[in-house]
Amino acid sequence: MHRQLIIKAIEKAKKELGSSKKTHAAQHLSDFILEETGEPYGEKSLRGNYNKAKGNSEENIEFKNYVANSLSKYLGYGSYNHFLSENPKDETHLRNNFLSKANKKKTTIGSIIIAAFMAYFGYDMTKKDCMVWTDNSHFERIKCEGKSELKTITYDKVIFDNFKRVNPDCNFSFFKPDGSEDLWYGKSVPGELEFFTYHGLHPTTGKTLDPITQYMIDKYICKE
Repeated sequence: MHRQLIIKAIEKAKKELGSSKKTHAAQHLSDFILEETGEPYGEKSLRGNYNKAKGNSEENIEFKNYVANSLSKYLGYGSYNHFLSENPKDETHLRNNFLSKANKKKTTIGSIIIAAFMAYFGYDMTKKDCMVWTDNSHFERIKCEGKSELKTITYDKVIFDNFKRVNPDCNFSFFKPDGSEDLWYGKSVPGELEFFTYHGLHPTTGKTLDPITQYMIDKYICKE
């Protein structure tokens, strides 16, 4: 179920490193996971799963939660659930391609049982929480069944608590004590530069935000 996740993560790592070697990319991701979670996950395992995902193997590819969430964060998402909400077609397509006919039959039977169970107990899936980008500054939590003219996405606590648009000046804390970025930027639909307190996707354009650099600070924030 994590085929598209590992493919996208490795490909992004290749671009960032300027290397076409998957070994380098896998080691880069392994280091990122360790730094992000404090839990190790080897380069060989990442590389092996990437090879399976790119090949014709029908073997299931499934990471532990901390690995899936870390890879999703590397791609700019708040969590694996956030990644799924933004890439549902890709993940479903790859998952269905890898399932055998027997597994598909089991999945269908299981789905029917679950649907019948929910219908019997009157479970309403539309009551799941969502959120919308409000006043071009923050996310606001709403019910998914509520009507909104704004784009509605699945509620994610990490993004909801940390993702804000800010107008930084020279006194802003651009980097964390360990030297990692603490500000991200991207252009709005009209092309204006905007700054955010958490990594991920631009809330209106959907493009991946870039981490702040000293060059961007000197050129656009501390111009003098």
